[in-house]
Amino acid sequence: MGFVPGQQSAIAPGAPQGLIFKGDAGLQSSVFQRNWKDFAPRAGFAWNIGGRGVQVLRAGYGIFYGFPEGLLYQRTDAMQPVNLYLSYPAPAPAWEDIYAGYPAAIHFPVRM
Repeated sequence: MGFVPGQQSAIAPGAPQGLIFKGDAGLQSSVFQRNWKDFAPRAGFAWNIGGRGVQVLRAGYGIFYGFPEGLLYQRTDAMQPVNLYLSYPAPAPAWEDIYAGYPAAIHFPVRM
């Protein structure tokens, strides 16, 4: 999602003027930048010596890049116009107050 003054979104026409979304002109198609030079190979093999399953030679190799931690908190999957949050119109059930017997309305005792 981005902001371009005066531009109306073609993806979400009901959005306020200026708000643009993925797929609109003027906004990149992804929050991730592609970098084909950033190659992280992984390789491995296993060899059954003798073919009887008694001895096995295994090897592996890897260069791994971690997931950007901040993307977990940006919630790009729940941005407008797509939203993954659900709401239920039914009223919440009435729960019994299990702490009603404690004096002075202390609902969260510090000792049990």
